[in-house]
Amino acid sequence: MNNYELNNILKDVWHQVHGFYNDERINSERCLQAILYHLLSLALYEKNKNDIVIHVEPNLHTKAIEKFAHIENCIPDLLISNNKNNKEKSIIAIFEIKFTNQWNLSTNHLNRDIGKLIDYSEMKGTRIELDTFGPNRRFDEEEKKWQKFDKYSESYIDGRDKYKIAEDCLFCFAVISNKFDKAVQPEHLKGLIPDINFCHMYGALDINERASFFGIKNMPGMQKRKK
Repeated sequence: MNNYELNNILKDVWHQVHGFYNDERINSERCLQAILYHLLSLALYEKNKNDIVIHVEPNLHTKAIEKFAHIENCIPDLLISNNKNNKEKSIIAIFEIKFTNQWNLSTNHLNRDIGKLIDYSEMKGTRIELDTFGPNRRFDEEEKKWQKFDKYSESYIDGRDKYKIAEDCLFCFAVISNKFDKAVQPEHLKGLIPDINFCHMYGALDINERASFFGIKNMPGMQKRKK
């Protein structure tokens, strides 16, 4: 799956999210996360069911975590991986999600979530391991690490799957908030984003007029991140 195809899927999914909001079916941030997972699953698995995996709040394990200021725990809200190449699986999209309804996302929360996405983008080239659980996984108490059962050798081997962030990975900020919130204003976010594949999925709500505008904008930032 290429970047163009994924972009088109995200546009269609976000259009459907607007319908969920209009039908009063989004009551929390967790609900928005669940709806995104559901709609993305329907769209992605239809043609790529053996290759594409959607991870919900996966724990990203990397030795480079201490380099990144905004990440205490590497746990994005959603992550999409392409597992077609089993030896070198790739991460093709990472999401941070926010839902405030008629209130504002605080400046600190906005900067933190955008900062997380920027930090994730700087992990390109770093080996990342994701937690996976199932009948072929076990935690070795002696070794203090996860193992997986290898069907070819019929024995357990070192366990977490290895991933790399794809060069064209999309870093997505999905947010629904009132129309005055800077989090739903693409022009404001331009000043915060460096030159990465940033996807702004926003729902701007006008509570008094009982109206809403949902849009999606891909934009590289207008300035490099300050170190």
